[in-house]
Amino acid sequence: VIEYDDIVDRFQRDNIEQIKDCMKGNAELIEIGIDYIIVVQNLERVGDLATNIAEGVIFTVEGKIPKLESEKIKELKEIVLKELPVFDLLKKHAHLVLECVERLSLALEAYNTKNFTRLEEIAKHIIEIEKEADQMKRNIRGHLPKGIILPVERFELFLYLKEQDAIADVAEEILNWLSFKYLEIPKSLFKEIETLLNKSIESLIYLEALIDYSADFLITKNENSRNQAKEIVRTIRYSQYLAEEFGNKVKKEIFSKIEDPLTLFYILKLVDLILSIPHHAENTADLMRAMIAK
Repeated sequence: VIEYDDIVDRFQRDNIEQIKDCMKGNAELIEIGIDYIIVVQNLERVGDLATNIAEGVIFTVEGKIPKLESEKIKELKEIVLKELPVFDLLKKHAHLVLECVERLSLALEAYNTKNFTRLEEIAKHIIEIEKEADQMKRNIRGHLPKGIILPVERFELFLYLKEQDAIADVAEEILNWLSFKYLEIPKSLFKEIETLLNKSIESLIYLEALIDYSADFLITKNENSRNQAKEIVRTIRYSQYLAEEFGNKVKKEIFSKIEDPLTLFYILKLVDLILSIPHHAENTADLMRAMIAK
């Protein structure tokens, strides 16, 4: 079986070269050619799995590690990340989401100082990053064509991506809310809202590491990476709890200090929007936890 793996690899290379030649000769065949290449790659992976089983049998019967076992695991990880860059794209998307939300503190400061020109500039920048995140989301979906073999279910990845992208959408919602009307917020309350925003953002700084550890476990079955990912999930959940707890404290202060109904509604709505950031972060972490569940 192991010897046949080399033959399968050779057939894969030959078939892909033939398909590429056909695609070069006729531009109309590019789309179907890509589908055929995916089929060839997936068939080759069947051969890889058969080889893994054969090596496992050798290990069980002879009590020795199959040749190049550790190297093959490393090679498999590199191949999957190269041919299926979905996890790398998810990580880049998470970074863009964090960039969006981190700039909200600047927007709040500009709002509070009535620097509306500055607020508009920050808003445009955040919206540009949010659009880039949307494009990244489309790229991720584009790297998951039908028929490709994945270490997790496609719908799980899509749910995760949707929840992670919702965080960037919240940043845009907060900007829209700030742009509707200016209301003077008492200095002490404004400081509390700033602190709440910072606490809400804390949960997002762990997302990139969560994707790294989860991807490593899903590809190589590294149990240590799975444990690290689970620990990050717990950290994100705790960050959400702390933000929610502090948010309730801020709401009590708002009710005790604000009497004007419009101002009361406006500030409470702003607080709820900010609290939706760690809420979506927790949902994102829970979805990743489900993907790495045994």
